[in-house]
Amino acid sequence: MTLVPDYGDPREPAIRAKYAYLEATVSIVGNMGLFFLKMFIGVLIGSVSIMADAIHTLSDVGTSAVVIAGITAAKKEPDEGHPFGHGRYEYIATLMIALALLVVGVELFLASSNKFWHPSPPVFGTYGPLVYSGLLIGVVAKEAMARYGLLLGRKIDSRMLEADAWHHRADSITTIGVMAALVLVQLDIPPGYGHLADPALGVAISIYIAYEAVKLAKESMSLLAGRSGEEGKMDDIIAAASEVDGVEDVHDVYVHDYGTRSIVSLHVTVEGVINTKLSHRIATQVEVAVEGVFKGEAEAIVHIEPCGEMCSRDIERVLVKILKETPEIVSYHSMRSSVDEKGGHITVHALVDSDMRIETAHELVHSIDRRLKETHPGYRVGIHVEPCDKACQDCSMEKACEGKF
Repeated sequence: MTLVPDYGDPREPAIRAKYAYLEATVSIVGNMGLFFLKMFIGVLIGSVSIMADAIHTLSDVGTSAVVIAGITAAKKEPDEGHPFGHGRYEYIATLMIALALLVVGVELFLASSNKFWHPSPPVFGTYGPLVYSGLLIGVVAKEAMARYGLLLGRKIDSRMLEADAWHHRADSITTIGVMAALVLVQLDIPPGYGHLADPALGVAISIYIAYEAVKLAKESMSLLAGRSGEEGKMDDIIAAASEVDGVEDVHDVYVHDYGTRSIVSLHVTVEGVINTKLSHRIATQVEVAVEGVFKGEAEAIVHIEPCGEMCSRDIERVLVKILKETPEIVSYHSMRSSVDEKGGHITVHALVDSDMRIETAHELVHSIDRRLKETHPGYRVGIHVEPCDKACQDCSMEKACEGKF
């Protein structure tokens, strides 16, 4: 039997629930056992920090119950009111876990602070080996539970399970702190004030718990408010969409996280002169490219926009580049681009050697036209060829030399 069973596709809500139930069951059983062990030791020697640590462990039982409730709600099928599913219930459960942990931190702080004014140092008697053995068992057990929770959480990409796992790890760190406090009490370090180490560690532990709770609450509230869970993929999304032929610009990219699925919405700019059939094909290709970034775990929604004047400037730059790369073109002038009811139109006067044959000039025009339409298929191109004698080539014609290379 493997530690992480294969229940199926973790993207399916029902499968995710199975992994969450497994993590919660292990957590509840383990935490209940450790709670009784720590509380017994804390009462036995009168240690407030150990009893506080036991209460923290017990709180993890409650958070595991919240995990079960959260994943049960999240696995419900999409309905009319929730067309993208109920995955965000996981974030609600995460927020509840964080708030419960914050309450524990505050109560622990108050109890530990009170211990400063009414100190009662732990009395070990002959129980020293038992105390340290029990706490060490707690450290090992909680770290094992943390690693298992993280393993399952990463298996299904669940922040809720990872949050529960980090609670286990926090408990393990807390117990290490408690053991350190007990050593300081026994050795009376600092001299004359060693008895204060126990409540001092209790206060430190409470602050740590409260800090983790606030951090977790902020993360879950941010996701509930609509923050993208995939901010690091924005550049990849833009790059994938920009590589699609016909895309001039990509903007207003948003990733909407719904727990078990993501919706990517983006605006894509194309030439305003292309028809709806071509724009629909471009949109479909962009959707496929973007969904490939998420390996099929997201759905893309593309809004097509005409780029108007921006496209006009772009096609002028492309045409100038083509003219410069054509050795037969001496210079150019009177370049104009526009959009009318028939689509885009660009014209230019190109100067060639006056000895060029008309057949050659005709083929040259068609060659430039073909190259330009490779990137701007929706434009009509008009190239007027003019003869250029030696005076023109020497730049004696000011207008003709407007675009001299």
